[in-house]
Amino acid sequence: MTTIVKTFKNRRTATGLLKKLGRKPYEYDQFVQPTGEVFQVTLQDGEPVSRMAMLAATTQVAEALTQAAETVVEAVTQAQALVEAAAAEAPIAPLPESAEEREKRERKVRQLARKYAKLEERARKAKAPPPRKKKPKKPRVKKPRGVPTPRPPVLGEEAVATYAKAVKAKSVGPAILELYLAGRTTAEVWLIIKKRFKTPDDHKHYPSWYLCHYRRQGKLPTPEKQA
Repeated sequence: MTTIVKTFKNRRTATGLLKKLGRKPYEYDQFVQPTGEVFQVTLQDGEPVSRMAMLAATTQVAEALTQAAETVVEAVTQAQALVEAAAAEAPIAPLPESAEEREKRERKVRQLARKYAKLEERARKAKAPPPRKKKPKKPRVKKPRGVPTPRPPVLGEEAVATYAKAVKAKSVGPAILELYLAGRTTAEVWLIIKKRFKTPDDHKHYPSWYLCHYRRQGKLPTPEKQA
């Protein structure tokens, strides 16, 4: 008859283990003591080993391995201390080296030093940023502030009145065509038709529109494109 005793901090953990072992809830009181901390599992002869028994065996093996590991660490520490003490008392002399071997070793050291110096120089150049070119600063032009100066009219009032009286057409469209054929500019055409027909300011686009219209009809010459 085998008896295994395991202690838990609370009843819930103890009953959880009993549930994993296949026990029913009505059997919990048979194993858990009234204190709720200690419970006892009894295995009869011939029954298969439960998880509880395997847990106990695993715990024993782990404790044995821990003790063995502590013993090995202690032995290694003692051996290392003995070796250090022996080395302090009688230091090991370096092996004799011939002139040829010493020359070969020094040559190898010089080659490695040159190699690593080149690598460091290459890494330093790779990390260094390229020199920045300074751009010439443009002089800052300050714009004059205040009320803009009104532009003088293209034609004087007397000239505008004279051209307006000279227009023979009785409507805006033909008058604009007549003025363009006479060599007037768009700004001058607008001043003249405004004086002649009392055209409001929201019709200021009339001269430009009629200019394109008469060019499409061929009544006004189309300017040649510059190459």
